[in-house]
Amino acid sequence: MNTISGNDDYSTAGISEFALAAEAIGVDVVTSGLFVTGTDDLSEQINRIKASECQLVVMYAQTEDIILALLEGHRQVRTQPRISH
Repeated sequence: MNTISGNDDYSTAGISEFALAAEAIGVDVVTSGLFVTGTDDLSEQINRIKASECQLVVMYAQTEDIILALLEGHRQVRTQPRISH
């Protein structure tokens, strides 16, 4: 599992509790990212998640940051070269 959160109180508390609960049932955290709430660039964090090749991502953040993360993920997928079979 990958976790990512903003650095505000809501986000850090939420992701910390989630990570503890996941650990208690044997779920491994592959990557964990923290960003400044209200940032305008999450490309580095999304790239790190993508590189982990883990398919589960849990994010605690403010609405605007979640939207930015989803848009950045979409942008990175769109700009990837397609592999033909």
